Amino acid sequence: MPMPTQVSLETALLIEVDGGLLVHTDDPAGPRFPGGPAQPGESSRDAAERLLRATLPTTGRPVFAGCVEHGGAGGTTSAHTPHTLTVLYAVTLGPAEFAAGHPPAPGLTLVRPYESDSGPAFTVQPPAVGHAAMSWWADRWPSWRGLAVADAEPWWTGLRQSVRTLRAQLTARREDVRGEAFRDAAVAMCALVAAADGRVDPAERDAMAAAIQAEDVLADYPRADLELLFDLHVARLRSDLAAGRRAALREIGKVRGDPARSWAVLRIGAVIGRADGYFDPAERRVVQDAADTLGLRSGALAVQAVGR
Repeated sequence: MPMPTQVSLETALLIEVDGGLLVHTDDPAGPRFPGGPAQPGESSRDAAERLLRATLPTTGRPVFAGCVEHGGAGGTTSAHTPHTLTVLYAVTLGPAEFAAGHPPAPGLTLVRPYESDSGPAFTVQPPAVGHAAMSWWADRWPSWRGLAVADAEPWWTGLRQSVRTLRAQLTARREDVRGEAFRDAAVAMCALVAAADGRVDPAERDAMAAAIQAEDVLADYPRADLELLFDLHVARLRSDLAAGRRAALREIGKVRGDPARSWAVLRIGAVIGRADGYFDPAERRVVQDAADTLGLRSGALAVQAVGR
């Protein structure tokens, strides 16, 4: 019988001011977000409000920004080693509000830890928390990150996220991603996944068409339109695979710069690729190509191993 794992609950605060974040820079282990453990019987939200008041006198209200489970040194954990569940809360302050709340707690510095195109300027500790914060920074939508596991492709294990969770995130943002540009990009993503192995036989075409029509986030579009767009991409891919892929990526690129639609397109690719119970390397690669086109990092879309 496995030994119970020791879990500690902590809260991290993402306090944003004019595009920068408040971080502790005096920790020998590296920069970290303000925060701390929850008190006995205290909810994470109550802890976030208490810690925010202790960090910076302000009337700002923290909002849930994510949850990440991580281990000790090296990020590893087991039944014999403790690990931590860090809940992230974000609050955005205007420059005037921030100035009125001075002084912040000792050791805090306002920095710009992330650059939109080239990635982190430095790594926030623990790295798993920094990566979760990056997801919020890019998408303004909560993320849930479990413990990474050993994998031949470690870049894909940054988040062990179930298809059910991915679909729930898509459904939750359904109203934010409407429009023809999203529809066209989403169908192009599905076509790329369908042809990831270099071919699309009739059975695969029918299965993918049915999968597209079953996605709730695409339910508002006429089925005939979705099927027509998908078949157009399939015809291009069958005629000239390289040219067909370029055409699909051009359609996907039309939502670049729109975080909600861009992340939704990648989530659809992850869901569709996982629909048969296995997200194979070829399917992962085309999702990575789409992520590159959109200027995003696909590691936030890893899914759990097959669990039939």
